[in-house]
Amino acid sequence: MKVDINKCHKYLEEKFDEVVWSPSRLGSYNTCPYQFYLQYVEKITTKNYLAYTGGGVHDIFEDYYNVGYTIDLETSVIRQTLDKKFDKVSEECPHRKPRWWESYEGKIRHGLQCFTPLKGVTDVERTIHFEVEGYLMKGILDLERGFNWHYDYKSTWDVDKYTNQQYLYMFAKEWEEGKAPKGFKILEYKNQMDEVTIPYRKTQMKKTLKWTVDTIEAVKKSLESGVFEKTPENFFCTALCKQQNCEFSQYAAHKK
Repeated sequence: MKVDINKCHKYLEEKFDEVVWSPSRLGSYNTCPYQFYLQYVEKITTKNYLAYTGGGVHDIFEDYYNVGYTIDLETSVIRQTLDKKFDKVSEECPHRKPRWWESYEGKIRHGLQCFTPLKGVTDVERTIHFEVEGYLMKGILDLERGFNWHYDYKSTWDVDKYTNQQYLYMFAKEWEEGKAPKGFKILEYKNQMDEVTIPYRKTQMKKTLKWTVDTIEAVKKSLESGVFEKTPENFFCTALCKQQNCEFSQYAAHKK
C-alpha cells in the first residue's frame, strides 16, 4: 500500500492538533514510521503473535491485582491459576503461530511459575494526563506501589526500545505530583520474572523530553511530505507481522 499524501494532509489539518500522544504512539513511529501510518492514518490495526500473547499476559496480571489480590491465596494456587489463564490466551490466539511458538510459550509459562505477588500495590492500569511543551499526553501505568515506583511487564527489557517510553511515564508522575519518583521497575515474564530496576536520572529525562518533541515534529514532517520510512529490521515484519499491505511481511498478499 502506497502512502496517500491526501490522507496525510487531511490528518494533519483535521486531527494532528487534537492528538493525545502516548509513549506507545511515539514508540510506534520510532520503531517503524510506516506502521504508524497504517495504524493512525489509514486506521488499519495489526496484531502479531507476540503482541497478542504479550497483551494476554498483561491482562492476566491485571486481572490478578484487580480481583485475586484481595483474596488470601497460596502462591502455588496463584501460579496454577495464571497458567490456566494463559492456556486460554494460547488456545484463542487468532494469529498463525510461528515455528518457535512452543519455545516462546514455554518461557512464558516458566515465568508465570516464578510469579510472586508484590506487596503494597496501590494502583493498576491508572491513566495520567500531562503535557510536554504544550503537546497533550497520556500514559497508562501497569502497576504502582505508591508514588516512588511504577512497574511494567515486558517479555524482556530492551534499553534502546523502551527507555524513553518508561521515562515519559516517570515524567507523568512528576507532572502530577510536582516531584520526581525514584524510578521504574520492569518485570521480565519471559526471564523467570527477573526484576530490572531503572533509577530516575535528570540527564536521561532531558533526553526523553527532547525525544518526545523531536518524534512529534518528525511525525508532522512525514505527514507533510507523505514519506513514512519502512524499517523492518526494527519490527517483527518478516517473522510475525500479518499486515498484508506491507511487502516486508511474510504474510503479504503477493507472497501467498
